[in-house]
Amino acid sequence: MNSSAAESVACLSRTAETLLALAFRVHASVLDVEHRATMNTVEDDIQKALLLVQNARNRLTPINCLPSEILCMIFIHVVDSARPSSRHRLGQGLNTIQSVCQLWRRLALSCPTLWSAIEVNDKTSADELQRLLQRAGGVPLQVSAFGADHLLQCIGPLMDRMRTLEVTFGTCPVQDMEPSHRLAFLFKPAPLLEGLHISADDDGQDHIMIPTLFQNRAPRLSRLFLSQHFACTTNRFPNLTHLWLRAQYTFSPSSLGDFLDFLEASPTLEQLVLEEAGPCVLPELLPAFPSPRRVTLERLHTLVFDVCRWAVVACVLRHVVPSAHVGIKICEPLHLTRSHELLSVFVEDAAFLTHVDHIRQLSVWCLGSQFFLECETSLASLTVDLVWDAILPSSIHGSLSSALVAELPTTLSLGRVTQFSLLINDGAPIWPLSVKALLYAMPAVESCTIWVDPELDKTYWRGILGSKLLMPFPRLKSLHVVGELPDMWKPFWVLGLAIRRAKRGYPLQELTCSAVKGGLWDPEFVHWDPEKMHLSGQRVLDFVGKVEFRGIESSNEMEPPVIINHWDGTV
Repeated sequence: MNSSAAESVACLSRTAETLLALAFRVHASVLDVEHRATMNTVEDDIQKALLLVQNARNRLTPINCLPSEILCMIFIHVVDSARPSSRHRLGQGLNTIQSVCQLWRRLALSCPTLWSAIEVNDKTSADELQRLLQRAGGVPLQVSAFGADHLLQCIGPLMDRMRTLEVTFGTCPVQDMEPSHRLAFLFKPAPLLEGLHISADDDGQDHIMIPTLFQNRAPRLSRLFLSQHFACTTNRFPNLTHLWLRAQYTFSPSSLGDFLDFLEASPTLEQLVLEEAGPCVLPELLPAFPSPRRVTLERLHTLVFDVCRWAVVACVLRHVVPSAHVGIKICEPLHLTRSHELLSVFVEDAAFLTHVDHIRQLSVWCLGSQFFLECETSLASLTVDLVWDAILPSSIHGSLSSALVAELPTTLSLGRVTQFSLLINDGAPIWPLSVKALLYAMPAVESCTIWVDPELDKTYWRGILGSKLLMPFPRLKSLHVVGELPDMWKPFWVLGLAIRRAKRGYPLQELTCSAVKGGLWDPEFVHWDPEKMHLSGQRVLDFVGKVEFRGIESSNEMEPPVIINHWDGTV
């Protein structure tokens, strides 16, 4: 502190002491009414002085001693954390920054990066947009426009600075797909553009063919969301990693070829989402695509088909070879009611099954309206989450799941599976013959976990696992039966199955019966003593190496992942 500042602070301290002493004297005095105006003036002056003192003191706090660059980094972090995850909603972070002290506000207004994310809507004026652009200076921009059609003409001159751009039109611009109209910004070079989102708020039925975007000069574009805009014929984006295409396809042999060309030109693609894709104009799926063409995308680890025509799903899965580790989610496919339509995709030479060979672990969950498959090899893994169309009756759900279960031995190489888990609930039970066909195709299974639905009669499982003609799983060592079971449920049929296996020369080393705790009371069997357990006069441990009865809090090993995580379309 320099000598002048030190002298001022010392003088202020002495004045404060004098002021406090005078205030005590005035407080102890008897004042007249004519002193009121003077007291008001004194109070105002003291308040002003107090504010100045507080501001001077605040400048000495550690955070206010930080360099401006560090404070700007903190501001940017605050704004980013306050911004909502859903797109096209104005965040509160910038408003908060503007409500701080004058020192911080001046600093915030002088930081262009803080204002590089610009969000406008139908109520934003051109003057307000220009004010935001002035604050952003010359830094790369992240612009989100929701229903702000009147401001689109202002975006064109900014494309050389655009890092991400989200545009949701207030009305579908069918007549404006020419560079001379309001979409001129789409046809200017965008050397910095990394993410593009184009959609329409009115969700119309028009599908628009987009000419070549950005004069083929958007080398950094990695995230692309297009709704009702077909760009696969005329555009190529070699660095694309995330692609979401919504409501824009009428699949035919020519459009499929364009689509495959588009994918092949994006070798770094990691996630592909097709939403409401279709219809497919092909009269017959199988004869229409005899071409052996395949497109290999070594980094494609997630495929999502949301309410797409089944023929479109089939086209993609039969021609696209994804990563060795891939998750596929098919949600409510349309026009899928017959087994032969389903099995036209799950064939041995389908492209999406290329890496799945010599499976070691297999899990199958049949949950009524959902079919979940997970398999692993030493070098690859495949997850398929298939949710049937909700408008179909449960009998159709069961028929489709049964057909798929029966087809798995033909589609997949199951001879080396050593670990297997199976869940079947009563929502849409699987045909016993289909389950048997699956079990008989896996002679190498050593460990098996089965989720038992108490609503399914025990004869269902006895007929599947206890065949008198051919014993499933001849190498089985460990059997785990688990379920959310009622209080009076007893695993006698499981114990009988283990004894019969031993008598036929297929003894188990371990047998575990688990009840998932779902109520106040555990099922009675979890308290049984395995050492004293007899069945029909036979001691169970004379036939099984180890028996365990237990209650567990949850059964994670039998809970399929409900969601295959994928990109949400934000850029």
